[in-house]
Amino acid sequence: MANIDRPAKNHSSKKPLRLPPLSSLLSNERGNVLIYTAIMMPVLLGFAGLAVDTSIWFAARRSAQNAADAGAVSAAHEILRSGVSNSVNTAALQATSQAGFGIASGASIDVFWPPSTGQSIGDMNSAEVVVSRPAQLFFARPFLSSDFTIGARAVAAGNAGISAGGCIYALNETVDSAIKIHGTAIINLDCGLVSNSNSPVSINQVGNSCVNANAIQSVGGSSGDCLNPNPITGIGHFEDPLDRLPEPSFLGCNHSGKTQVKSSKTATLSPGTYCGDLQIQGTVHFNPGLYHIRGGDISFNSHSVATGTGVTFFMDDSGGELTINGGSDVNLSAPTDPHDDYANVLFYQDRDATGNLLQKFNGGSDMVLNGALYFAGSEVQFNGGSDVEISRIAIVSDTVDFGGNTNFQSLIESPLSQNGGSETVRLIE
Repeated sequence: MANIDRPAKNHSSKKPLRLPPLSSLLSNERGNVLIYTAIMMPVLLGFAGLAVDTSIWFAARRSAQNAADAGAVSAAHEILRSGVSNSVNTAALQATSQAGFGIASGASIDVFWPPSTGQSIGDMNSAEVVVSRPAQLFFARPFLSSDFTIGARAVAAGNAGISAGGCIYALNETVDSAIKIHGTAIINLDCGLVSNSNSPVSINQVGNSCVNANAIQSVGGSSGDCLNPNPITGIGHFEDPLDRLPEPSFLGCNHSGKTQVKSSKTATLSPGTYCGDLQIQGTVHFNPGLYHIRGGDISFNSHSVATGTGVTFFMDDSGGELTINGGSDVNLSAPTDPHDDYANVLFYQDRDATGNLLQKFNGGSDMVLNGALYFAGSEVQFNGGSDVEISRIAIVSDTVDFGGNTNFQSLIESPLSQNGGSETVRLIE
């Protein structure tokens, strides 16, 4: 057989490298993860960056709102204090700056008095503050087509309320001349006079009368050319400053019928419940304590003399009127122990008493009254000729009438007047 020559095998040659098909690669789980991770990484980083920036924006938004609130509140306080436009604007800018939104920080602050938008447009008791500042962009900038700002808005309203040191309060909310000063009455007060009436003539001064006080305030308007200082009008309605004063319980009569100290007679009376009139014509001394007058009047008649320290007279809801007539000499002081339920309360009529009641302090009497005269449902009337030397007093009544040549000297603040409150400012938008 013939030999056939064949090429020798080259054992040193290598096969060419062949990549696996794409379908094979995609079917490999490790390959999937790598590819998907590579594709999604920018998106994931973007979302993470956006989340970080969003949290920063929320914090900036809260900061902006705090600054706007602070600015509006400060502006409203300044409206009450001065009512000067430049001062209001300055107060708002200072407050927003202290809150971290000063102009130097790149913020924009707009102050509007009165507000230019919202439910308080045109309200001169309110101020509007709008703040804004460019948002900080860290990770989210590549994903946003343009910059944007963080901003906030706030509106605050001021309520002048009752100035500290008030001592005369008229509680009626609607009547004309809730506080009336007429005739030749000269009223000198080292405290404030306040009317709760919304009438255009809430406080009415007429004739040759005049008032000199630390403050004169009213919910409504005022009338008169001798009210010093100029009244602050448009304050908010206020609550009875003595509305929490407790009422004594009725446990039966200690004295029935009229209790009378006749002219030229002298007597000493003790605390208790007097069912009927209490009529003083002579000289009487009241021992310290609570005198509950049930269903009767109290009267100090001409030429009577009455003294008492640490005393309170309560007149219940069956009515009753107090009269201090001309020619009487009355020197009475309320309890001063702060633990006493009726500390600093001299006369107190039940709030539920009705019937056009009139409490009269008539001309020609000499009075030293230390304590509160509390007649929430009555008119208190000071007539001409009264010589009143009062060291500590508050008058709280439905209405107050000063007539004749009534002259109050050195009328100073009662501790009870502090319950009247002071100016208040609140955020309303």
